Amino acid sequence: MADTAQTQKRRIRTRNVVIRVILLLVFCWSVIAVIRNLLIPAMSNQYMVVENGNQAITNVGLALSFSEEVEIPLELQLIQSFRGEYRESAVRLILSGAALTGQQLEETAEQVCLTKLWVVEPLDLPEDAIEKEEVANLVAILNQTLGEKTLSVEFNNFCAERDGIKLQSGEDQAILVGVLPFATGLSPYFYPFDTRSLDLEIWVETEITYNDDSRKTLITAPNIGAQYNFPDWQLSLFKDQTTPEDGQHPITRLQLSMQRPFANRLLTATLLLSLFVIILLLSFTKNIDAFIQASVAVLLTLLGIQDLLVPAGKTQTTIVDQTILVLYILFALVVLAHLTIKPIWERTTISEVDEVDEDEKEED
Repeated sequence: MADTAQTQKRRIRTRNVVIRVILLLVFCWSVIAVIRNLLIPAMSNQYMVVENGNQAITNVGLALSFSEEVEIPLELQLIQSFRGEYRESAVRLILSGAALTGQQLEETAEQVCLTKLWVVEPLDLPEDAIEKEEVANLVAILNQTLGEKTLSVEFNNFCAERDGIKLQSGEDQAILVGVLPFATGLSPYFYPFDTRSLDLEIWVETEITYNDDSRKTLITAPNIGAQYNFPDWQLSLFKDQTTPEDGQHPITRLQLSMQRPFANRLLTATLLLSLFVIILLLSFTKNIDAFIQASVAVLLTLLGIQDLLVPAGKTQTTIVDQTILVLYILFALVVLAHLTIKPIWERTTISEVDEVDEDEKEED
């Protein structure tokens, strides 16, 4: 018996140590996540995380500024329906502050001219998204049609002499390249856990003029300085200048990943999970006064939490709205069970003492 008791005590101690270690690890991970995703961006006053791939010096330096566009032109709606679930969300590409440099030209070259800028968003669809044959055929056509997913802008007399620089700045000289929808990401229904990603491939056509009046056209990957204006998002950017394996010329690739600020996600998950646990614990409350007080507090919280977690500008239903609706239903079921079903159940339950008394009466 003594050995059994000692063994049981050791098991209990081991279990408690394991539980405490797990709780400590979860708490430390939570603190590190908060510091990394909330405090550090707040102190640095920015959410942009930039990673650079292989960089190359080219004859062309350009700057693109991206801003969110609410409405999509009609010609892009068809592709948008296949690129995800952002029927009313896109990126407007504006060329501003363009710089063309001839400092890297050969000695026999006189000037370099920027003739055309190309911007491509690869249309990559997962195989499981293609269920019907007609949809697969349409997607194949869209993939083969370069013009459906490519934007371009032409330049006239935008030239820089050798060892010189040509600048094009000012809001009145900004050029609207076009509008592209976000390629992938979770639907806005999952706010604030929705995500967006954009993969742009950019290259430019340049024309070099030599001393003998001969001309040569070159395709090069420009040095891009990306400027973003997405105040409601946490951004991560990857920039790279490379030549694709199946490509014939170098490109500049910009991969933009977006997610909601960590504070929004943390607040939403914490509040909804806490309310779910509190509503479940209400069913175990035996004191009727304590149950009524806690129920009123939960009800008031449910009435005000939606305005706190969902911005007023969001008119479509989100996962937060659906979760709050589920919490309302769960809360109603708990109140119904505690105030109606439970008292009736206890009142109609026959205790063992009553059964014994009835048996004795039947024997007499």
